[in-house]
Amino acid sequence: MLRRKQIRWPDVSNANAEKEIMFAAFISRKLFDSGKISQKLQNQALSVIKYPSNGEKIHALRRLSPERFFHLEGPTKGTIVFRNLCNQIIHSYIFMLIMENGLKYFWVASDYNKFKFMYQIDVKEYAQILMKIGKYWPTETRYEFDEKKHDYRIIHS
Repeated sequence: MLRRKQIRWPDVSNANAEKEIMFAAFISRKLFDSGKISQKLQNQALSVIKYPSNGEKIHALRRLSPERFFHLEGPTKGTIVFRNLCNQIIHSYIFMLIMENGLKYFWVASDYNKFKFMYQIDVKEYAQILMKIGKYWPTETRYEFDEKKHDYRIIHS
């Protein structure tokens, strides 16, 4: 995530930054699904800005201009659980980097939410959670059988 201070953004830099954000979401979710990362990290909340839809239907030929389909002047502050953010990124219909003296934010809306709202995510906060995941080393692992799922739950400490 050293790209936050990058000033010039040729197409190749833009594409590489998008890949890095997407790969991180895929890798994180795979680690979550395989029980290698604690529930605490999966459920960590990130601050977001949420832009509601203006009612116009976005489609594939128009998704490069999301500002035409969301109320950018009427955002609300909120949070999103990191695991859910990974799902938004993986299933993104809208994914756009936002520059302000370097890479500052990205906009994302999943295919499921594209007619409802779009999130603005701070790249610095996204990178901070990825750093926590990268440094995570469980000291103890327990397995508890879940009767409803007929499978074991993995519990780390």
